[in-house]
Amino acid sequence: MEDSKLQKSKVEESKDGLDEDDGRKVSVLPRWIKFMPSNDEFYPAEFDNVIYDCYNLRVVFDREKTGFEETKDFPIVINSIVAGRYQVVEYLGSAAFSKAIQCYDIHTEQMVCMKIIENNKDYFD
Repeated sequence: MEDSKLQKSKVEESKDGLDEDDGRKVSVLPRWIKFMPSNDEFYPAEFDNVIYDCYNLRVVFDREKTGFEETKDFPIVINSIVAGRYQVVEYLGSAAFSKAIQCYDIHTEQMVCMKIIENNKDYFD
């Protein structure tokens, strides 16, 4: 009887997002939220009750640009193709040194978010 109560308690804790069978904490986010696989042996990792994870970011750049060009602007043109692969769908916004656009990846046939960093040597070093 005690053993079944203990098992039920563990199942309820796991459902609440408190721990996994191996003792690691799991996300408290709803189960319908999916996480990209990190493909890293170390992550996800827990430290001080925070779950850290990582993902690989692709950096696409023009090899002929140095960051010292006179103009720093990258024109955002809807339906244009960036880097021979990404079709610009929507301008999402900008920050101090970057712009964000929604793109369609022609190769994978998926929607992606692209961050365009200002062409400035200081931001690349």
